[in-house]
Amino acid sequence: MYETSKITYFWYALCELFCNCTENFNQGRGSCQILTAPKLGVFERLSSSKPTIIEFTPTQTGEIPFHCSMAMTTRDAKFIVV
Repeated sequence: MYETSKITYFWYALCELFCNCTENFNQGRGSCQILTAPKLGVFERLSSSKPTIIEFTPTQTGEIPFHCSMAMTTRDAKFIVV
């Protein structure tokens, strides 16, 4: 499960998402080790040995959902782009 489920970013600004999964990585099996935001073109495998930094630039405002690859964790998780 993603600890923070709602994150605000600015439209057309380069964004960095810092994911540190090193302590609890083995608790999340399979799809929980991937973060995806299809509307942003984000599909990242999260590292078990070091923090993962995901960079993206939102090109539209509004709410953009993110989740594991099977969309089963952290219901209603989203980036809010203003």
